[in-house]
Amino acid sequence: MPVGVLEFTEGLITQALELADVALCPSSWVAEGVVMLSPKNAEKIQICPYGSSITYGDRVNEPVPGRIFYAGNCLLRKGLPELARAADLLRPRYPDLDFRIAGIDDPAVRCRPECRNLSFLGSLSGERMQQEFLSADMFVLPTHAEGLASVMIEAIAAGCPVITTRRAGVDIEDGVNGLLIEPGDVDALVAAIERVYGDRGLRDTLAANARTLAANYTMEAWKNRLVAVLRSFDS
Repeated sequence: MPVGVLEFTEGLITQALELADVALCPSSWVAEGVVMLSPKNAEKIQICPYGSSITYGDRVNEPVPGRIFYAGNCLLRKGLPELARAADLLRPRYPDLDFRIAGIDDPAVRCRPECRNLSFLGSLSGERMQQEFLSADMFVLPTHAEGLASVMIEAIAAGCPVITTRRAGVDIEDGVNGLLIEPGDVDALVAAIERVYGDRGLRDTLAANARTLAANYTMEAWKNRLVAVLRSFDS
């Protein structure tokens, strides 16, 4: 974003914070950014994660070992270059790894030599996306910036282990319901993928705990959080 546009946007946000009674943030990561932008309005912040209407019925993740899924159409911000580099490093050691990429249709990206170890699926329907989450061994989103990534909720709702960064906006506890890396750290990404792929007991534990975490991101949970915020103004 050009500097002038960025300053104008930040100015508008600061003005809105001055006028607001409450600043709803979908994640602690976003809340930290708001505090940095306008420290004097920090007391107005309420963290209220979004909910998702995604449902898999009685279907649960049945992984194809080594199937790694990524979904997103903003490739630089969401960390696709890092995943492409990780694929280059991992495929010689683990030829069975299948790096499946949804959401990117641009031939200029798909044909780049850096992407030679990625399998591009294109834009998928909702049902196809669900099938990918239900068959993935892990969902990988090495993102640099999100509010709260909806694909993360889709992954954990399916019981699919996730490898991501704090900036994805979902409250992943490292080693409990997913693995966390720092944005841009390809070596850490490689190590995390190897860890989930090679330790099936850990993978199953992450999957089970991810499904438990998903209960915090339903529409009902979101509604309850919003109602609680509104009722706080009655007291």
